[in-house]
Amino acid sequence: RRGRFWRRLLAGLATVFLCSIAAGFYLTADYWSFGDEDEELHAVEGADDVPADASVYVPAIIGLAGDPMWITLAPDSGAAT
Repeated sequence: RRGRFWRRLLAGLATVFLCSIAAGFYLTADYWSFGDEDEELHAVEGADDVPADASVYVPAIIGLAGDPMWITLAPDSGAAT
């Protein structure tokens, strides 16, 4: 009897746990992206100005939340805000 009680309790808790996970996925389904986005790429304005073999700049430093951000408004390094 005692073993049956614990098995039923464990099965009930597992059912509640799995149902809560399923409900979480269901309620946040619009935040998940599984490739249903528009995969078509379109040219933007000014794309004709860049040659096809131009090098691409990829920043080495990625801004993280909480890090200070410096925005330079002038070409000289002394005028940073």
